Amino acid sequence: MTWWIDAVAVYLATVYPLAFWMTSLPRNFEWFVPNDFVLLPAIVETVIFPIYVIALSAYFMKSIYQYFTDGFVNIGKDIVVATTAICWYLGIVFFNSDYAFTVTNVIIHGVPYFALIYVYARMRRETKGPVYRALSSNWIVFLATLWALAYIEELFWHRGVWHEKQWLFGSDWDWTGLKTYLVPLLAVPQLTHYVLDGFIWRRNSNPDLKFI
Repeated sequence: MTWWIDAVAVYLATVYPLAFWMTSLPRNFEWFVPNDFVLLPAIVETVIFPIYVIALSAYFMKSIYQYFTDGFVNIGKDIVVATTAICWYLGIVFFNSDYAFTVTNVIIHGVPYFALIYVYARMRRETKGPVYRALSSNWIVFLATLWALAYIEELFWHRGVWHEKQWLFGSDWDWTGLKTYLVPLLAVPQLTHYVLDGFIWRRNSNPDLKFI
C-alpha cells in the first residue's frame, strides 16, 4: 500500500503541472519549441487537481505516521518528493517562468543528481578503463565534463532551433526542413534522463547502489 502512495505522489507531482500547462496554453515559455504541446480541455486540470492534492497529502501523512509509530524516517525519499513537487509547481504553475523553472531544477534537482552520479562513478572507477577513471578522478574534472556535454547540447538547441543567445553559442544554423528529425534527436538526453530515473537508480535491481 505504501508503495502505491509513494508512486502516485511522485508521478502526480509532475503530471499535474503538465496538465495545468496543457490546459492553459499559451504559456510564457515553451518546453522545446513553439506549439510543442496540444491544448487540452480545462476539465482535465479540474479533475487532476484534487487527486494531486490528495496524493501529496497522503504521502506526507504516511511519512508522519511512520515516524510517530515506528520511528522510521526516509529523509531521502521525502526530500525527492517535496522538492519535485515544489520545483514543478513554482516554475510552471505559480511563476509561469522558464527562468524560475530552470533555476529550481538546477539547484533542487541538478546538484543532488550530480553528487549521486559522482559518488556512483567513484565507486565503480577501479573496475573501469583509463578514460572512465580519468573523468571520475576528482569532482572538478567530473563537473567540467558534464558542463562541456551540456554546453554542446545547448549549442545545437540554440543555433539550430531556438536562435537565441548568439553571444554565447554563435551564429544560427539554417535547419529548414530538418527540424522534424533533429529536434527528436536532441530530446534523447531528456528521455535518457527519465529512463535513468525510472529504472537504473532503483537499488533493488542495481547492486552497485547498495551503498546508498
